[in-house]
Amino acid sequence: MNVNDFHLTAEEQAFVSHFNSETFNHRLGPAISWLNANGLHWNLLAGFQRWMVEKEGLAFLEKIEHEDLLPKFVIPWSSPETFLSRVRESLEVYPDLRPLIRPALKMGISA
Repeated sequence: MNVNDFHLTAEEQAFVSHFNSETFNHRLGPAISWLNANGLHWNLLAGFQRWMVEKEGLAFLEKIEHEDLLPKFVIPWSSPETFLSRVRESLEVYPDLRPLIRPALKMGISA
């Protein structure tokens, strides 16, 4: 799989935008809550974040600074297992992130 074959859905992009806003603004919100409730380490989103930066450039900063620009929050995956499957797909596209993400896949704990 190459980067042109991997795309985040609109719902996944919304989730990542909320996660970025929550982490940069040091607040617990629905994205962080979902990850924590499912025992998922925050590093697992690294591939999704890379994809967003490649597609949006620095536009993601606007959503962090202006929360009114955030899309509606949704949980795009039907289960943590579905989420982890998408994380594994992101590793096929961004193999350099494997050292960061693979331990989190095995640990299954929150940040």
